[in-house]
Amino acid sequence: MTIENLVIVGDIAGNFDSFRRLISQTTSGHWILSVGDCIDKGRDSSATLRMFMQSERFKLLLGNHELLLIKTIEELENAESIYDLSWGLHWLASGGVNTVDSFLHRRISFETLWDDLSDFRKSLKKEGVIEFLKLTPTFFYQPGLFVSHSPIGMKPFKKKIKDLSWDEKVVWAGYDFDQRQWWISNSTDRLVWADCPFKSLYATLATRRNPTPAGDNLHLFGHMSRWGYKPFCKKQKKDPYAICLDTSRQNILTGLEWPSMRMISIGAE
Repeated sequence: MTIENLVIVGDIAGNFDSFRRLISQTTSGHWILSVGDCIDKGRDSSATLRMFMQSERFKLLLGNHELLLIKTIEELENAESIYDLSWGLHWLASGGVNTVDSFLHRRISFETLWDDLSDFRKSLKKEGVIEFLKLTPTFFYQPGLFVSHSPIGMKPFKKKIKDLSWDEKVVWAGYDFDQRQWWISNSTDRLVWADCPFKSLYATLATRRNPTPAGDNLHLFGHMSRWGYKPFCKKQKKDPYAICLDTSRQNILTGLEWPSMRMISIGAE
């Protein structure tokens, strides 16, 4: 079994209005798959996250911004002041402050930041946001298509599927935050990926190297906003083997319908 009709969406970055308008232009019946980084920078990360949490048809892959949020909340559990945060300060400076604003419905300031973060943590706990993000997969694969947040190579992923002798069907993989180990699953099995070569989750989500070809599979990813929409082709080949969909730096949200390859671009209003 495969998912026949998908829309793979680039980095939403909290721009819910653009996301909503992109959805309105997709072909009816398509599933929505985000490459991750659906939060931060924009004004409405809370509404964007809730869309993925509340609809079976909307699937989210983990991005480095979601990971920074998880790390921030973990730090807050044991921190005694704002100066005990390292991941947290990095996340706030990377647009996380706008995510806090969107959940609290108020503008936060440095003078009240510690109390604001305490309220923010309580709000996320009430809605089950961190639990949801910790269960979010990192990779998606089905024959002909590989999706990840960053341009990480898919060769280890493809080799693992072959080693497992799984039938050609939808496969997900991700990281178990409690057990601190990778997992891989299809429609019937979820297994520990003990020999996963991706040792650092953050490095996996934040890599910036060029994508590499992987057989007949098209690799779609985001993360690289400085590239914008960028196809990668082999020499003397017309069809791309990989495409970057992160156009957030241009204030544009890009989606690609699969398998029709119809592109949808929505500019910020």
